[in-house]
Amino acid sequence: MAAQFKITDGTTSVDLLGTSVPIRYDGLPGLGMDVDISFTKSGLGGGGVSGFSFPPVVRTYKLMVKGSSHDDAATQVQTLFRLLRKAALYHSDPRYLTPVYVVQQTADETSPRYAMVYGFQGFNVSSPFEIPFRNQNVLTEIGIPIIQDAFWQPTVPGTLPASKMEWYPVWEKEVHTSANFDSTWTAGSTTITDEDEWVVFTADSGTSGCRGEDDSIRRGKAIVCRLKLDISELSMADGDNFLPWLVYDDAAVGGTNRTTWLSLKRQGNDYKLGVGLCNDSGGFLTSASDLILDKSAIHNLLVVFRAATAPGADDGGVYLYDNGQLVASRTGVDNDQKEIEEVRVGFAADVDAGTQGPLKISRYAYTIGYDSLPTRVYVTNHEVDNNIPAHLTVWDASASSGTELVPGAELFPNPVEQNDLLAFYSPYPAFCIVIPALSVAGALDTSDLYLRVYTSGGWSDLTLGTDYVCYPGPTLKDCFEQAAEDIVIILKGSASAVLSGSNYGIAIQERHAAPSWSVVPVSNETRRPEIVDSAHIDIPSWALKGDAPAKLLLRLYAPAGAGGTASDYGHISRIIIGAKSRNLHRFRHMLNLGNSGQFAGWAVSYGTDTSSTSAPDSPAAVRAECTFASDESTVMRARLVGTDMLRYYRGAYKAYLIGEQVGGDPGDVSVKLRIGLQGTDNYAPKWDTDEQTFAAADERIALDFGTINIPFSPESAADDPDMDLIFEIHAGCGAGLGGTVDLKLWRLVLIPIDEWHIELDDPVTNSDYGTSALRGDKVLEIDGGILKDRTITRHNTGDALVPLETWSRRGAPPELEPQQETRLCFLILSYNSAWGTPPLYVHNLGLGIEAYVVPRYAALIGDGSS
Repeated sequence: MAAQFKITDGTTSVDLLGTSVPIRYDGLPGLGMDVDISFTKSGLGGGGVSGFSFPPVVRTYKLMVKGSSHDDAATQVQTLFRLLRKAALYHSDPRYLTPVYVVQQTADETSPRYAMVYGFQGFNVSSPFEIPFRNQNVLTEIGIPIIQDAFWQPTVPGTLPASKMEWYPVWEKEVHTSANFDSTWTAGSTTITDEDEWVVFTADSGTSGCRGEDDSIRRGKAIVCRLKLDISELSMADGDNFLPWLVYDDAAVGGTNRTTWLSLKRQGNDYKLGVGLCNDSGGFLTSASDLILDKSAIHNLLVVFRAATAPGADDGGVYLYDNGQLVASRTGVDNDQKEIEEVRVGFAADVDAGTQGPLKISRYAYTIGYDSLPTRVYVTNHEVDNNIPAHLTVWDASASSGTELVPGAELFPNPVEQNDLLAFYSPYPAFCIVIPALSVAGALDTSDLYLRVYTSGGWSDLTLGTDYVCYPGPTLKDCFEQAAEDIVIILKGSASAVLSGSNYGIAIQERHAAPSWSVVPVSNETRRPEIVDSAHIDIPSWALKGDAPAKLLLRLYAPAGAGGTASDYGHISRIIIGAKSRNLHRFRHMLNLGNSGQFAGWAVSYGTDTSSTSAPDSPAAVRAECTFASDESTVMRARLVGTDMLRYYRGAYKAYLIGEQVGGDPGDVSVKLRIGLQGTDNYAPKWDTDEQTFAAADERIALDFGTINIPFSPESAADDPDMDLIFEIHAGCGAGLGGTVDLKLWRLVLIPIDEWHIELDDPVTNSDYGTSALRGDKVLEIDGGILKDRTITRHNTGDALVPLETWSRRGAPPELEPQQETRLCFLILSYNSAWGTPPLYVHNLGLGIEAYVVPRYAALIGDGSS
């Protein structure tokens, strides 16, 4: 690969290498291109540049100009000066749309490196009357302090990467204790027990071990498993082998049910961990190299399996990461027929007689998806511990019969008739369902589609913009007449009763008396529908390459709203996002104050005048309510106790209470948050926020408690985090108001802020119709400098994203630490009664998320693989 070093805008370039170029780096060829580098702040202010956590630096390049004549030398210097001036104007003058950047690459470096140029700090040019210039047309030692990005990146600044970032699949299941397994299997005197944060599998010599099994999971083509492994007390004879993690397919493909696995073996004094998988021919394929385990250490493992995307594609594989680093893999496999139907963990299979436990595996989590990992995922404010796969039924009204929708099948009976429907079920009335992009778009020539819910009185119609929103919209009919994007339906939660079995029945029904569909839509051929019940998304560690903070561009796709002058359901005007990469194992940023749908390890109890009550538009259809009937003082009303949860919640947060003062005047109810450690007696460690009051009555809002720290001061690695974590809601009301005002409590929201945090607000450029809100056909783009450092809405025409309003942004542009799995936590808000008039409130709002990521490097990029 030829070396290169130039300054360019993509059209005009100044080459700085070689003896024949007019302007070149004034160094010795072949000795590299490091120059005088001054890592000082550039002094740039305004715009977005000053918001970077790593501001631009000044790098001083010493150049030499050699022209064919004095006039030619002048032309070359002028070209360079114009480029550098254009670099500065790009960041301040709207006429300039193309950035200027530096390109470098050494002779043996696989990929070129790019760095944005922000301007320069003057020219230090030698006198044109000196002898070298008069006799040889040469200007020497031109010092140019160029202001450029502190890091290098593998893509041209101002351009999107070739592909969107892949996410983890959105469906997730966690196993916290041995009781969470669907079934357990033991042999002889072997046992499965719980010990602190570990599930402990104990095997005796000569037995076949023990394992936990999960088989009530959704079928899938991809699995991501996060687990911690402790083998410090495990004993194996030299040559012994067993599988601590095994994924099964109920249908034997190529003569075997095995899909993928981890393999632990002892060779000599080494304990080695590798990965394997089966191809469609029944071949057992393993990694070429294994991870040598440190027996005294706890290993944070990530296993990623993907089946091949199509017959003959040969792109299936399995990858093993340890502490974010890829340590073993097997790729290029034809295994498109392999699926995931059962997960086994512990001494799962092939246990040799010389192996004796205990084997400790942390309470672990895994996600299952279909085919390739998705590039668009979805979040909703309705976060509960649910994780139930969606089952849709195609119902033929005239035949009074239905069949389950399977990939590649028509979504409605063909021909469609009045009252035919597509039905699905949810344990909660507020939820989000995703129907993957259709294989065939429908043509609904004559049609009246209604979304309906089954209540105690029968089926009731739901109203777009009041009870539900959809994407891409603007109506259900439009959703089914396109195949470019997923269909997303988000219900606010308006049902008052449930079907037998505690499930809500929802149906998309054809109500026209004589419908005519020339084309019946066909479901996705490989992906099944999903119920989304999460307000967070996880970025894989492998997506964040480099050795410096990666740039991120997020695109948030909004569902369609109903329009009108009111701030209707589905019109989003504030989004709060925080990033967390530490202790993700059991962390959830939304904790429900109702007594249903709570995450494992958390329990809710109530204090004076407070109890739980059913509420369809609440998390898990339950919330809490305080009447103040017997005590008006500020006392504990609701308590969340997280057993041994302190270790997972260490860090700084913005804390919000989703609540509502019912009745009275603004400010009649005051609330504070108390954080406690280990106990609730008078002498237990505790810390209180300032008291906050409700700015309005009868408005559900996100009450801001400000910044909290868990625990209460900075930590050291030597600190012991093993302790219960307690959150208490203390509330009181004005004298004489007890029994006349109530407090409704939905949830406590903790947005991480110590790694990256941002608050985005609708500028409300039109207070009559709220046209700058995020709603149907709009996308909010949060750009950390990949295209341009900005936060704007875009109009989605289907073919292009047209820039619209700029949203306000409090916080730094998105920059994420490399090589670390990172969770983005969301809180989505909307104005309630009038645009731009406080307060904001929370419904079961949702967004589709796409991302582009650009890794960055402090020095060399190499081949860009890490």
